[in-house]
Amino acid sequence: MFTYESSYLDMWVDTDINLMYSEWLRLPSKKEYEAGVRESEELLISNPVHFWIMDSTKLAAMPLDDQKEKLRYMAHVMAKSELRKIARIVPKDNVIISFFEETLHEAILINNSRLEIDRFTTYKAAADWIGKISC
Repeated sequence: MFTYESSYLDMWVDTDINLMYSEWLRLPSKKEYEAGVRESEELLISNPVHFWIMDSTKLAAMPLDDQKEKLRYMAHVMAKSELRKIARIVPKDNVIISFFEETLHEAILINNSRLEIDRFTTYKAAADWIGKISC
């Protein structure tokens, strides 16, 4: 088990089931957001991650302009990785969620990836979709 903990982001990777989990604990500053994205990338590429449950609920209030560049970058990192499924826990539909999904779908096409993505409002629903976790 690999973990990363900060005042704004918790992440772990369970290599037994190839699962990564990340949760933004509060709305980060732009600098914290960029650091969290770097840590996410590091965990993703240095471990055999096939499934990622990503709780981005707190990021919904962050301005899109503060996230755009990193979202585009991470979309390509994800599409090139070993990921098979991304389950995003998000509040309701907003411009940031839509932008990320559109950007990721473009990266999936460019990289000929079979990565699936869906959104949920609870951890249990996300875990059920992943199909690897007992809640």
